[in-house]
Amino acid sequence: MARTAVLVLSSCVLLLALAVVRSQWDGGMDPREEEYFAARMRQPQRQGGLYQEPQRKQSMLPLVGGLVGGWLLDMQLTRKADRKRKLSHEHDKKALAQRLQKHRNAEVNKKLVNLANLEALVEDAELRIEELQQAAVDAGMDISATQAEVDYEEFKQPDANHDNRISRAEFNAYIADYLRQYPHLRREDMPKFEDFDSSRDGSVNFKEWQMYLERQRKEDAAIAAAEAAKKQAAAGGGAAANQYRRA
Repeated sequence: MARTAVLVLSSCVLLLALAVVRSQWDGGMDPREEEYFAARMRQPQRQGGLYQEPQRKQSMLPLVGGLVGGWLLDMQLTRKADRKRKLSHEHDKKALAQRLQKHRNAEVNKKLVNLANLEALVEDAELRIEELQQAAVDAGMDISATQAEVDYEEFKQPDANHDNRISRAEFNAYIADYLRQYPHLRREDMPKFEDFDSSRDGSVNFKEWQMYLERQRKEDAAIAAAEAAKKQAAAGGGAAANQYRRA
């Protein structure tokens, strides 16, 4: 529609220029030219020459019309080229977005597959643990009692007066001796007395000690599972990145 309007405007300008030129050459004269022509007609024919009509000035309108028409045509072609370039840019951008989305989906799918494999490994490990526990039960071993015995042995180490209760002083002395044996550790890395004393009565009994150890074992298992999942996902992401670079 814009192209049609430009062509119509150019045609109007050219027709107007031609109409003005035609009106000037079809008899339209300047008043001074008419007076000069009449004076020449009144003079006798001397010098044996014919009457010479004064030269008319050439109009600039055709030139101006041509320039305007050329400028409008150039502007129309420029706009057309700009529209074509914009359409090409939008097409390239859309194609790039689709390609990135395709690779992103592929990477997500690989991570999901890795997580599924990790879940399968965890389930397999749980089954093996159950099998080992069942084998221990079949052999007449009390697993819960065995773990309780291990926890009790640890509990008795800071219990200096053997009253089956750990005071704050006994706990601090035990931690200080432990840090002397392992100097690479810091006090900030060790548990606090309040972590064991859930009743807040100033001493820790064996039940409170077991509660802390069980909570700590669950946290350690969760951290280990998270680290394993992170490594598995990183391995899958690296493979996806290599495939993207090759593509």
